[in-house]
Amino acid sequence: MIICFSFLAILLPLTFVIVNESTRPLKELLSRLRSKLPPRNGKTNDIDSLDHTFNTMLSELEDAFKTIESLKNHLEKKVEERTEELQRINTNLEKTVVELKAAQMQLIHSEKMAGLGLLATGLAHEINNSLVLIKGSFYPLRKAIEYLQASCRRGSHAGPQDTAETTVAELFQHIDTGVFRITSLLTDLMTFARPGISTRKLIDVNNELEMTLRLLNVVSGKEITFIKEFSPVHPVLCHEGQIAQVFFNILLNAIQAIEKEGCIRISTAALDDCIVIVFTDNGRGIEPELLEKIFDPFFTTKETGSGTGLGLSICYAIINEHGGKIDVTSEIGKGTVFTIKLPQYSAVNGAGTDAAASTD
Repeated sequence: MIICFSFLAILLPLTFVIVNESTRPLKELLSRLRSKLPPRNGKTNDIDSLDHTFNTMLSELEDAFKTIESLKNHLEKKVEERTEELQRINTNLEKTVVELKAAQMQLIHSEKMAGLGLLATGLAHEINNSLVLIKGSFYPLRKAIEYLQASCRRGSHAGPQDTAETTVAELFQHIDTGVFRITSLLTDLMTFARPGISTRKLIDVNNELEMTLRLLNVVSGKEITFIKEFSPVHPVLCHEGQIAQVFFNILLNAIQAIEKEGCIRISTAALDDCIVIVFTDNGRGIEPELLEKIFDPFFTTKETGSGTGLGLSICYAIINEHGGKIDVTSEIGKGTVFTIKLPQYSAVNGAGTDAAASTD
């Protein structure tokens, strides 16, 4: 009996301490609730207050979740609407890019046709000169052949016959020269006039410059000395007709900038991963305030009707499309320098460019 009382004497205080410590947080929570909650009518115990508080919190949480769900649905709808709008804008932009590309190609073609019109008179004159040379050779050639035939029938093998054979050879050489001149001009003309949309291929910049100079020689009409300083360079992967048009426009501008006689220097060189082409003329030059507008579409310093103002802007667009760069410097009374940089084929990476080069 004594043992039981002793056990209870120890257990009861211990139980009181444990219960008191365990309920202390709850008592503190209830105390804070009493201080925060407004007074309520009637008698309420702590459990009712706690229950009321939890119910209020649950109601507020439900309202919060409903608000979040509503905002989420609203946001998803907005994102979907915005996505559809961006898709429409992207489709319109793609369509606009295609239309601008077509317009650009049309402008390039129009400018090329203007250049061909300028070449027409000079080419016709050159072809006519060659035809006159060929036609003028036929009569003496026929007479020389008739003489040789008569000499063969008579059995004569000396004197005038040797002269006739020499004459025939010379006349055939004249005819061959005239035919070659016409063929070369037409070949250069077809190369220049080929459509702008074509497969890129590897070209020799020096050869393109030579071809362009041959064409311009027939239309310059001035005492102009062309100085060529061509260095061996790697090929360039490009549209041949477009690059030829760039060279044609720049050289034509240089010719037109020279009053009566002058000099145009064309040089090529390899620099790092680029090919540098420099056109230098000693023409009248360009005013500093106009220089920054030189590549603007429809800007021209020529008289009305003498130019479209598209030549250099098209040059800029073509060089930029080929991954290159074009710059200009000028000084009044001393001349103008155009510098073009194009990437060498050895510096072009990617299987796509290799495939393009091999398909042409």
